Amino acid sequence: MNILMYIVSGTVEIFLCLLSFAIVLRILLPLIGTEGGLLYSASVALSEPVVAPIRGLLSKSEFFESFPMDISYVITIGGILLIYTFFPSASAFL
Repeated sequence: MNILMYIVSGTVEIFLCLLSFAIVLRILLPLIGTEGGLLYSASVALSEPVVAPIRGLLSKSEFFESFPMDISYVITIGGILLIYTFFPSASAFL
């Protein structure tokens, strides 16, 4: 049972790390002018299924609808950090 929990926990950690990296790339690549490349497309494909529902929830609020910038990325990264905080790390199951 411990080995199964170790594998699940390690897989979740890797996915969350990749998701965080994809979101950061998605924010930074347009700033340096490489918005049309393969790396940007991969980061959008990985992060959009997570960011889009959060963006949809925020657009229902009048405050966030008129907000001048898209903060769905910040809220998504904050949610990932919360999951990191409360999810046991893989080393806890060794």
